[in-house]
Amino acid sequence: MTWEPSEFILQVYYAQRTDTFTYACRAIYELPIEYYPDQDDAPKSVKEHASLFVRGVDSDAINALPLDLSADLSFTDRTGARKSVFITSRILTEEPGTARFGLPLQ
Repeated sequence: MTWEPSEFILQVYYAQRTDTFTYACRAIYELPIEYYPDQDDAPKSVKEHASLFVRGVDSDAINALPLDLSADLSFTDRTGARKSVFITSRILTEEPGTARFGLPLQ
C-alpha cells in the first residue's frame, strides 16, 4: 500500500510523558513481512518485520528519535483518507531523506 501525504504526525510515548512531532514527507509505503527462504522442515524465520517506509523526510530529525520507541503515526493522504498506525520501533536506514518504522507482529 502506498500513500502520498504532505506530512505525518508522530505521537511518541515515553514512561512519564508523550511528545508529538510533525514531519513533512512525500510518500509512505507499507512493506510486508519478509521471510527467509524455506529450509527443509524448519519453521519460517522472519528476515524483515512489516514496516512503514517514508520518503522525503528530514532524516536527521528522525534519527534523533530513540530506536525502541512506541508511537502512533498518523496522516491524511491526498484523497482525504485519514490513517493511524501504531509503531513499535525506528529502523535504521542508510538512504538520505528516508525513515522506516516497525509495525507490531501480527
